Formats: sequence, C-alpha cells, structure tokens
Amino acid sequence: MKLAKNLFLSHIISVMSAKTITVIASMISKPEMIDQTRELLAALLEPSRKDDGCISYKLHEETDKPGHFWFIEVWASLDKLNAHLETPKLKDLFAKQEQYLSSCTVQTCTNVEEK
Repeated sequence: MKLAKNLFLSHIISVMSAKTITVIASMISKPEMIDQTRELLAALLEPSRKDDGCISYKLHEETDKPGHFWFIEVWASLDKLNAHLETPKLKDLFAKQEQYLSSCTVQTCTNVEEK
C-alpha cells in the first residue's frame, strides 16, 4: 500500500510540475477565401476544445486586417498537443492549407511563471 501511495504522489507531483504549452498560430487567408477560411477555422473550435488536454482554444481575427487569424491555444502538455495535431480535423486543415491560406506560422511557448 505504501508503494502505491508513493507512486500516486510522485505521479501527482510530476503532473503538477509539468509546464503547459501555449500555441500562437498566425494564419493569413487568401483574399478571395476570407469567408471560407473563417468558417473552416471556426469549425475547429468546439471539437478541439473537447480534445484531451485542451485548456483553452480561441480564434481571433485582426480588427484592421480581415482574413488575418490567430489561434491562441493552451495545452496541458506537449504530448496532448501532439495528439491533437494527429486528429482527423487537423489533418483535414493541413490538407486544405494551400487552398485557403497564403501564410501560416506557428509558435509554441511555455509560461515562464510556471515552475
């Protein structure tokens, strides 16, 4: 019983000490595809928020640049993010990227306030 308790506590400590992963993705729509791109990206919101490890998943559009979208996501771990990237909905987005987007950049970050 003591061994199980120690394994449980070490698991809790490792989970608590793991850093979350923030994704900041910039996606610029082709000018003729802005409405379609908005719909395509917005359709990812609810299903992605249900993915295991998703803490936050938000889509923004620049106020002075229609068609310039930003995903700001927070994931419980890099493993959870990687699992999300392997889902059919994301593979579908990757397959349509050249049709809809003129540019896409993605940055991953950790929160410096997390230890």
